[in-house]
Amino acid sequence: MQSPVLSMYVFIVALGLCVMYFVFSYCLARFFQWENPKFTMRQSVRSLGLIFLLASIVFIAMNIVEDRQIANRIEHAFGGGFLAFMVCYLVARDMARPITRFQFFVLSFLVVTALGVANEILEFFAQEYFGVVLAKNLNDTWLDLISNTIGAFIGAAAFVPLLKTKHP
Repeated sequence: MQSPVLSMYVFIVALGLCVMYFVFSYCLARFFQWENPKFTMRQSVRSLGLIFLLASIVFIAMNIVEDRQIANRIEHAFGGGFLAFMVCYLVARDMARPITRFQFFVLSFLVVTALGVANEILEFFAQEYFGVVLAKNLNDTWLDLISNTIGAFIGAAAFVPLLKTKHP
């Protein structure tokens, strides 16, 4: 079983992905010069519920796997790259604004990559200044970034074809 600190970390990541849903909506609107997004309670609750559900499944999978290295790969590939790409998809779907699949893929991939790098920077500060050991060596950081990238590609393969495109 994972430590309480790691369990809290995973919960914070899931909560962060839910916040990202709203932040990315506003950033996407600004980037493409659309009007501010309008959320309906039903659509937002459904999307946020899906984010928490899948984050919980990833957390359970991490706890079932006994090998901590494999569990860490699952965390970063699916709890990081895949879920972050899914959040981008949910935002694009829920906003229903004109965006091509290519625009969606590039922008989402860049966002997911930036989030993966930000996560590794936060892990560094947690370890360096607060004594929370999340990586035993530098290779773990590189493996985390590779896992995030693989998760982003899996997310792209799953969600780009689902996007209903509207040409700008």
